[in-house]
Amino acid sequence: MDDVSPLARLLARTKLDRETGCLLWTGTIHRSGYGQVRHNGAVTGAHRVALELSGVPVKPTDLVLHSCDVRHCINPQHLRIGTHLENVRDAVARKRYPYGTKVLSAKLDEDKVRTIREWSKTHTQQKLADIFAVSKWTIAQIVQGKAWKHVKE
Repeated sequence: MDDVSPLARLLARTKLDRETGCLLWTGTIHRSGYGQVRHNGAVTGAHRVALELSGVPVKPTDLVLHSCDVRHCINPQHLRIGTHLENVRDAVARKRYPYGTKVLSAKLDEDKVRTIREWSKTHTQQKLADIFAVSKWTIAQIVQGKAWKHVKE
């Protein structure tokens, strides 16, 4: 029978990044960038297992968030339980969430947004929506500065 503890097995597949303090998972990496490990008969995220083995209870429905932005880091000091909303807010704050033309379905680009803002002085929002093939709500969000905030005049 294997006498090696789950923690020892986990740590055997890590490499310390002395600059960041990240414990980088060197085992299997999922295409999403997260480390994978077999634990309790199932394949799961190495970061989830590391947090659990550090003494933090991790429910199957919990999200485990990284403070370091390194998906294959399993350092429990860089991990915490969080909500989907916290994860999205964190991604937006750190510019990891797609915005503007990085959104694959974007119908507008920065130049069109500048044009919309300029033309909003002489055109109705409905007319702009028709011209640019977007909703009136989208035009309102742009004109009010709530959408495409990164675009400066």
